[in-house]
Amino acid sequence: MTVSFPNHEARRDGPAVAGEAVDISTTDAVPTLGEFARGVFVGVAGDVKVDFAGGGTGIVMKAVAIGEHAWVVTKIYKTGTTATNLVFLY
Repeated sequence: MTVSFPNHEARRDGPAVAGEAVDISTTDAVPTLGEFARGVFVGVAGDVKVDFAGGGTGIVMKAVAIGEHAWVVTKIYKTGTTATNLVFLY
């Protein structure tokens, strides 16, 4: 699957480069600036339950550290997510 991000250089050699960021509310969050978020920032460590753009629904990423994660996701779930201060990166 090819995912396109207009106005961003294509790269796979490092963390997501955010051109935009959207704070994720306390409800099940879906990207709001486009079809996919190209990364997720975690402010307080914990588990994060996501749907990945390339497939995989309701995947729980365990003990996620604080920082940027280059996950191309379509959804983050409230139920099953213990990490907080989450931000979609575009």
